[in-house]
Formats: sequence, C-alpha cells, structure tokens
Amino acid sequence: MSSLKQNTINITGNVSYPDPYQGRDPATFVSTAAPNINIIANNLVNAPVRTASVGFSQQLMSDTTVHVDGVYQKATDYPTQVQVNTRNPVTLVRPLPEWGQIIQYQPIGFYNYKGLLLRLEKRLSHNYQYQVSYTLSKQVGSFGSPDLVGVGIGGVITDYYNRGLDVGPSNADRRHELVFSGGGQLPARIIVGAIWNLRTSYPFSAKAGVDLNGDGANTDYVPGTTKNMGNRNTAAMLVAVNAYRATLRLAPISESQIDSSLFSRLDLRISKAFALGEARKLEFIGQVFNVLGRDNLGGPLPARSPDQQGVCSWRSPKNRIDRAGLQCLGARQSWRSEHLLSNERAIGFIRPNPDRAAAAAGRGGHPIRVLEKPAIPTCCADTPIKPNRGQ
Repeated sequence: MSSLKQNTINITGNVSYPDPYQGRDPATFVSTAAPNINIIANNLVNAPVRTASVGFSQQLMSDTTVHVDGVYQKATDYPTQVQVNTRNPVTLVRPLPEWGQIIQYQPIGFYNYKGLLLRLEKRLSHNYQYQVSYTLSKQVGSFGSPDLVGVGIGGVITDYYNRGLDVGPSNADRRHELVFSGGGQLPARIIVGAIWNLRTSYPFSAKAGVDLNGDGANTDYVPGTTKNMGNRNTAAMLVAVNAYRATLRLAPISESQIDSSLFSRLDLRISKAFALGEARKLEFIGQVFNVLGRDNLGGPLPARSPDQQGVCSWRSPKNRIDRAGLQCLGARQSWRSEHLLSNERAIGFIRPNPDRAAAAAGRGGHPIRVLEKPAIPTCCADTPIKPNRGQ
C-alpha cells in the first residue's frame, strides 16, 4: 500500500520566478494530510441482468385489442463505491490511520424490478384511433444510490457499517404511469392529435446534510430513515426527521411542505395540408405543449437555508421541466416526381393518404404524420424549411 502514496506540492499566492520555493526545501511544501485513493476489488465482474416476461393479447372488437404483459428483472453485481477505511464507530480510529478515504469498487449493487403493463388499442377506423397504456411497477435495490454515481451506473454505500440503509426504492421508481394518445381526421381533412402523460411521484431520501458517521462525506441519512422513504413511507420518514430536527432546536415540518414530482402533461397538434397541383402540397402545422400549464418539477433535492444549520428541508426545487402553453407553428412544402414513386431511396413526401392520415398518432415523436413515407419533422426547427429531394 505504501507504494501507492503520492506527494503533491501546491503553492498558491504570488509565486516568484525563477525560484517558486524562495530558497526553502521543496519538502516543506508537501502536504502531511493522509492521502485518499480509489481501488478496484479483485472480484469485479460484468453485472448480469436476468429478465423474464409473459404476455397475453385479446381482440375485443374488429378494431380494438387489449394487451397484458408482466415483466420481472433481476440485476446483481453492479460496481458500488465502498469507503473501506471508515473509522470504527467505537474507537473512532480508521483501520489504516495513515490513509484517508479508500474508496473500493465492489460488485455488490443489485435491484429487482416488477412491472404489469396494460394496453388498450383501437386501430385507425372511422377516421380516428387511440391507445391507452397503464404501467404498475416497482423497483427496489441498492443500485444507483441517490447521492453519487460509481463506475458506470453503480451506486455508493452511505454507511460502511450499516449497508442495509442503502436498500430501498430506486431513484427512477414511479409506481403508476398512464399514457393516452389519439388522433383523428376532421372534416376538410384537418388532422388532430393529442398525447397525455400522467406519472406518480419519484421517491426521495432524507439527508442530514452533515457527516454523522465520520467517513468524510456529508451524505448520511437522517437517523431512523433509509434510502428513498419519501413518497413511499412519508409518515414514518417525517417522524424520524422531526425527531432529529428537535435535537437541533428546529421546528417540525409537515407533509404539506413537501413539493410533489407528480408529472402531468397534455400536448396537442393540428395540421392541414393544401394541394398545390398534382405534385406539390403545402402543410400547416400547429402544436401546443403542456396545454394545462402544470408545473412539472424535476427530481427532489434537499433545499438548504441558513437558519437550518445545514439540515435539509426535503423540498423539491422549483425547477420546471415544462413551459406552460408553449406553442409551435410551422409550414412544410413537398413535391413528388413520378419516376421516384418506386425508388425506395427517395426521401421526399410521396403522396398524402387520407385513410392513413392519423396512423402515427401516439407512436412517439409527432402525434400525427400525414405521409406514407417518413420525413424529417421541421416544425420548430431553426433552419429554413426546404423540400425533400430524391437521391
């Protein structure tokens, strides 16, 4: 281990030249602090992920189908940062006192995912179609600790002597998600489409904001709490949080003071194409994002204020993911050449197909596309709109 030690010289301030040491021995500038290092465990492996799924589909009507799928996923051996030189909680002495932090990457991270997926589909008929999707899921493990990120996408052990604190709901765990998408063709061949996303809140952890276990990191959980109890067992978390705040002579907080990361967004799109002769058309597109104007907040982060002495208030930051009522208008021009109709390399618009005008609603990207051949979306682009040409 001694061969890993390195000495570093840092000279700050008004450094003279050509002798920055001012005649002193360079060794006097060497830091005497215990060095910190990162090492990798000998048993580190590529993390395996095992997945099993089963599904069932049933036609309800000639144009309507329901799908039910179950998914189970188990991941193990993810690289995780472990501070193996954490001081002993009784003697308050590090195992290797001549060293500072020794972060070892160990293959101990894991997670289990369970999901139930329901989907109701109505294919395009009678000038409209829709799809309703619902997901009930749960992901639990030590993978991806909420404070730091290790090698690749691993996590961090918060307390070396109590590793069970880092087992809990995963950071991206959303128990419920509902998505509705649909589109149709109105009179005068006006195409409309909509997508609505609704997702329940992320979990979050209650952090003390100070180093309670003496490992040199201010990432310790509030005593009595574990990883991501917030929005999963909030009542029990607040009991522990308020008990800890009382020891610091701070006022208790209530669940109403915790901002929600519930996500709700409705997007609308409308388009109308005008034929300009047999080989040209002009299409006008209008889109409105987040029609309901909801403030969709980012992931929860601890907020600090001077009167809290470094104790987190557990409020999500007021950072909005969406801009309410963001509007987008655009126009698109295209034409076709008869000799390109059978050429698969042609990129341009081929020919409008009224029967398939809403066929792309709810399949990602733009909710409606009025083309038989895919084209690059130009709405909201910064560059001028140009017609597509065949190669």
